[in-house]
Amino acid sequence: MTLPAGTLNRRIFVEKRGITRDPEGGEIVDWVPLGGDGMLWSNPRLLNGTETLKSDTPIATARGSFRIRFREDIDATCRVTYAGKVYEILAVLPDLENREHVDLAVQSGANDG
Repeated sequence: MTLPAGTLNRRIFVEKRGITRDPEGGEIVDWVPLGGDGMLWSNPRLLNGTETLKSDTPIATARGSFRIRFREDIDATCRVTYAGKVYEILAVLPDLENREHVDLAVQSGANDG
């Protein structure tokens, strides 16, 4: 059984945290596209949103998941950009039995992704 292509109908951009050195030897943290261009087909499932106060500033967060084809190179140090919004990956939930898909549990708005 394979994951039907029609269910993966939205493109997401996945980046992995990269660390390089500046000329003085300090670390520079940047984001590198995953596996070439970082673009993957997905099925977004944005579940809910909340708004809280942090230091007297309203912070809106959204939670959900993105289902993608099975792969093993994504972990919680990566981030997803979808529809102009950056999402932090909270958990990577692979389908270990059939190896068909991976669900990326995500959250936006809580930090810089």
